Amino acid sequence: MEVDKAKLQEAAIVGLNVLKAVASAASVFFPPIGIAGSLIGVVLKFVDKNDSIENLKKEFQLIHQGLDELSKQNQQTMKTIIKETADQQFSRVERSLKWQYEKYMKMISAPPEHVQRRSEEFVEAYDDELGDQHLNTLYESVIGVPKVFGKPILQVYKQHSRNDLDTMTKLSHQLFYLFSIGCITLMANAVLIGDDVEGLKEEWEDKMNRVWSEMEKALKDCQ
Repeated sequence: MEVDKAKLQEAAIVGLNVLKAVASAASVFFPPIGIAGSLIGVVLKFVDKNDSIENLKKEFQLIHQGLDELSKQNQQTMKTIIKETADQQFSRVERSLKWQYEKYMKMISAPPEHVQRRSEEFVEAYDDELGDQHLNTLYESVIGVPKVFGKPILQVYKQHSRNDLDTMTKLSHQLFYLFSIGCITLMANAVLIGDDVEGLKEEWEDKMNRVWSEMEKALKDCQ
């Protein structure tokens, strides 16, 4: 697997495009996430194929920091619910998606002389951590596929919080974060191994629309 500047840039841009679609789907009921999607769109608009990969790295780092901050804001609520509902499956999925994304960020941030090695490490780590299985597990739980988690994740959190809007909003923000990093690493891996990038992009744009439809229903129940 040969990885040059163009391949690395393609992996980053494809990831941003999918993230923009995820944010756009969520913006119907989360205006701040819609703003994030708009900012991503601005970054993509000004990224030229001849532009410096370093500029793209800097912009991507800012987006990464925004996602990370969103996740940190909701961590205590998520930890409390996971502990009290014994929802350890969600915890495992969350850890795995974050670990894959950590490897991805190391690849994106690598100096030129380390890009090849970091790219190989990312692809290997992504495969070792069961590829897209955790992302699909999260998706299936949100839309209510039986026997993924003990109960559909939205049902578990609604029951635990007694339909508390603030708690469910924090869950939705955390789901946005996890689906974002999951889709980014999925698409980057597809670019690097030569998978069907366009097919995956269309598949996950459709899936994310369904996810946010389910989230919208759950939030309406809390109002």
